[in-house]
Amino acid sequence: MVTNHLAFLRCRISIQRSIGRSTWLFKVRRCTVELLWKFRNCFWCDQLASTLYTAFGVNIGNLGRTSGQRRRMKDWVREGNQRLAGISASIRVLGSFSHTGSFVVESDNDRSQVATHLSSVFDTQFTVLSVDDLAEYASIMKKACPPEPKVGFRWTPGLVLAISDEQATVSHKLHDTQHASFCPMPLRAVGAWKLDQLTDSEVLDSEKRGGGWGAVSDDVSCQVGGKWTARSLRPVNGVLKLAREYASRNSHLRL
Repeated sequence: MVTNHLAFLRCRISIQRSIGRSTWLFKVRRCTVELLWKFRNCFWCDQLASTLYTAFGVNIGNLGRTSGQRRRMKDWVREGNQRLAGISASIRVLGSFSHTGSFVVESDNDRSQVATHLSSVFDTQFTVLSVDDLAEYASIMKKACPPEPKVGFRWTPGLVLAISDEQATVSHKLHDTQHASFCPMPLRAVGAWKLDQLTDSEVLDSEKRGGGWGAVSDDVSCQVGGKWTARSLRPVNGVLKLAREYASRNSHLRL
């Protein structure tokens, strides 16, 4: 009888220990899962995260002095992504602003690689900037004072952006031209006030554009060398807003 009772106690103790170990293991597993879920952005999303860039193509969407129908930007985006996929480039064009050849792209490549691939598939030169850098340039230009007013004209603020890093440093002050007045900037950009002619109704005269922003970028190229592309602040601010919207809606995208 005593022997049976001892055997029962041993069995009960063994069961309790087993249950205790199982409970402990369960708690450890549950805690591990909770920690992994809590810090999932650190463990997994960083590995999968893509960087958002702003990209500006030369002469994309610009009719210039030619006649004909302008290609829609969504067609540029669709065909560009198809070509990027065809060369297995880890780049995707997310969207564009207006018809100015100003894009938001995501990639896990660095800026220079993104520019090289975009230039290849779009068959034109591209400059690619981080969202922070472009926002800094836009902020500087927003605070800059425009030149003295001219009757019948309007000063339109914008940026002239270097296509390649070799021409990224402007070591001297640029002199003004018939197209624009320039102001100093950090690396890879020049601030510009484009002189736009107005009609008698004081609206932009579309027939007298003076070469557009292409003429402004040519003026910078003539003074410092290299290839540049220019945009007014409207598309610059447009792609910045677009990039921030994409980042806010997608946790795997970082600015």
